[in-house]
Amino acid sequence: MTEFLSQHDPENRVQIHWGTDQSDKTAVPRIIDQAIQDGALDLVVDDASHLLAPSTASFEMLFPRLRPGGLFLLEDWSAAHLTERSLSSAIDKELDGKFAKQVTEFLAAEGYHPSAPMSVLICQLVVAAGRNPDWISDIRVTDGMCEVRRGAANIPHNTPLADYTGHLGHWIFEPRLAE
Repeated sequence: MTEFLSQHDPENRVQIHWGTDQSDKTAVPRIIDQAIQDGALDLVVDDASHLLAPSTASFEMLFPRLRPGGLFLLEDWSAAHLTERSLSSAIDKELDGKFAKQVTEFLAAEGYHPSAPMSVLICQLVVAAGRNPDWISDIRVTDGMCEVRRGAANIPHNTPLADYTGHLGHWIFEPRLAE
């Protein structure tokens, strides 16, 4: 990455902050404040954990900092579904059940407990766009990419996603997020 940037970013506009947790509500805003004086971003690409909680935190911190018309991209939001499909396909192809048993035993041994997939965040953003079109002016979802365009209204920094979705959103999503 650093070699690529040395060749393609002679002005050193791209900054890398290795080891920074995308959900760190102290470090991430500090980095943004240091890099951009007015704090208005044009583009945020969330290509990090592919996990619901950290990506939600990233959205809550960074989406309000986008300028009106700015774009927040959630990359690989469908990874959990693609993995499930691949595993299901492999299990369906076997006849004796040994593979399914091996996968189940491996996951149990590793302490794997599935969490809510990133698609929950995508659904929340769709509801948020319906409830607050002045906050989210446009949303486009494709296979693995979700583009969320910032509306013109002021959004306070670190606004919780629940404020985007309102009471109906809470009613829809809270039982699923508790899993």
